[in-house]
Amino acid sequence: MWRKKIKYFFLALLMVLTFVGISKASDNDLTTNSPRVVKADDLIVNPLYTPSAAPVKILGLYWTSGFTKQPTDQYTYLGQSVNLTAATTITFLDSISSVNPYRYQWWTTDDGTKWDSPSGATSKNITVDPQEVGISYYQLAYTRKNLIGSNRSGYYSKMASVTTYPEPKDAQAVKVTTEDDYLYNNTEEQQTTYAIATPDPYDSTAKLSWSIDNEDLATIDPDSGLITANNSGKSGTVTVTGTLTNSDGEQVYDTATVTIGGGLDDQTVNEGNPAKFDILGTIDVVPDSVT
Repeated sequence: MWRKKIKYFFLALLMVLTFVGISKASDNDLTTNSPRVVKADDLIVNPLYTPSAAPVKILGLYWTSGFTKQPTDQYTYLGQSVNLTAATTITFLDSISSVNPYRYQWWTTDDGTKWDSPSGATSKNITVDPQEVGISYYQLAYTRKNLIGSNRSGYYSKMASVTTYPEPKDAQAVKVTTEDDYLYNNTEEQQTTYAIATPDPYDSTAKLSWSIDNEDLATIDPDSGLITANNSGKSGTVTVTGTLTNSDGEQVYDTATVTIGGGLDDQTVNEGNPAKFDILGTIDVVPDSVT
């Protein structure tokens, strides 16, 4: 009986969170000039739409929709393109609440007054090829047409800038970290985390790429830094490398490690003594088993 009650409780919670998420997404569509601004010299730029709240993740599942990866500020020089990347999640109830599909659209502005939506900028990842020195601002919308009327509603990223210099600005060093340092190998859905690179100087125009030393344990997207663990029970530690390549071909790099496992480490104790096991990893994901 208690299991049924828990099941109904979580189902009700999912419906409430989905309703709240959809309602907030619709509200965002009507709200402009967010207080979260970017200031460049004397220019203050507001996002076109209020950035949506981060999706809620409970017990390894997303209970509300939204952006799981935000676009980040990019620095480049004339003649070198840069990539803007993002990622989203949509809950099941959200996806079936309308017959209209969600679609991506990037918006951009140079002055914060006039925003344009380029016809080709309709995927979550785009390449920007600046033609002049200066700063441009970008925001990604993931929306769908409302069932009634012609307006659209959905989810909106934080604003990111692309700064273009006349000449390259080389990286002297880089620091690599990861959002999580332990990923489970025994969940039904493969567990993921992101690698993060912090260059020195922060506005270096060097090109960033990612690699990993053992793809049997985990893989990494060379552009976004998304690390995906295996879910076949293979355990070990992987080394993630972030490499910055300067305009003259010279490289600087740094590494970080991520452990892939089942949630427990082996313990050695004397006969007759108890063994204490600590569950490893971030417990917003519940593994199918702990081994």
